[in-house]
Amino acid sequence: MKTIKKLLLGTILAATASSMALSAQDLTADVSKASKLAKDYAHIAGSALFCRFEQDAVEEFIVRAQTKINQAAKDREGKIIAKMDFTNSMIVASTREPKEGCDKFKETFRLMSRAIEK
Repeated sequence: MKTIKKLLLGTILAATASSMALSAQDLTADVSKASKLAKDYAHIAGSALFCRFEQDAVEEFIVRAQTKINQAAKDREGKIIAKMDFTNSMIVASTREPKEGCDKFKETFRLMSRAIEK
């Protein structure tokens, strides 16, 4: 009798763990697209802040980036996680100069600002 209980308990635990793993994979897939976008845009925005580009242009980029990120998120949780990723990544990026330097990065920022408008 104890063996059957252990076997049933093991089966239930395995099924529950498997179900939770599948749910986590789905959530990760949904969140990762928005989070990746958030980190990419945050790097651009943070670098622009470091380089002290025109404040209005940087703020406009941030607003458009957040709109695109929200559109990429599948649900409220995805939006929250992506927003945290954006904020944290932007803070980090704003503490160091872009690899190519601010003068060359200005063109990258200009191109990304145009691309995000579409």
